[in-house]
Amino acid sequence: MKLLNRYIQICKFFHDKKVPKIKFREIKEIYKIIYKERYGIDEEDVNKATFFLFFFCFFIIMVLFSIFLINLNFIFVTATSLIISSLISYRFTTILTRVLSRLETRINVLLNFIKIDFALVQKTLKPNSDYCLNFILLMTYYKGPLSNVFKEIIKKIHEGAMPEEQISHVVTPSSDFNEYLNDLILCNFKPNKIKKKSKKTLSKKILRYL
Repeated sequence: MKLLNRYIQICKFFHDKKVPKIKFREIKEIYKIIYKERYGIDEEDVNKATFFLFFFCFFIIMVLFSIFLINLNFIFVTATSLIISSLISYRFTTILTRVLSRLETRINVLLNFIKIDFALVQKTLKPNSDYCLNFILLMTYYKGPLSNVFKEIIKKIHEGAMPEEQISHVVTPSSDFNEYLNDLILCNFKPNKIKKKSKKTLSKKILRYL
């Protein structure tokens, strides 16, 4: 976590700096939203920091080659420096995307159990029950990446916030979970109205997890 915080700080440092950018790959749109809302950075901030790291690594490697391996061919030294600098920079630029990708995988696995558990909860509730609040409470019991998010929502509800409004602001790296959450909001968290995947597909995912 400390390394991730340092990474975010470095990227934020370049936010207002007018420096060139290096972009190695395209990232998902949902990741870009999370970059900004959760971490307070833009994709361009990462690309600027990546360019600085690339240039710095290239310079250092060239100097080291010049000092310790002075007899090597200049073209070979330059090409090798470019390759090494590119590899280091690529690893740097994908740090946050790898974090979000792992989080997305964990949420997708958890989603299968959330659907089953909430379907059971829906069957036990009376028609005039607050389905939305019960869903939020259910989410706080999971020992996973979403628990803290929904615990924070509970705090805001106690302060007077509306549950549905708070849930509408939840954005995760998982497009499947975001879609499920949106479906819940549209049907007011009531049972038998949510789009469901086939039981066969759901069973396969759970078996693959187990």
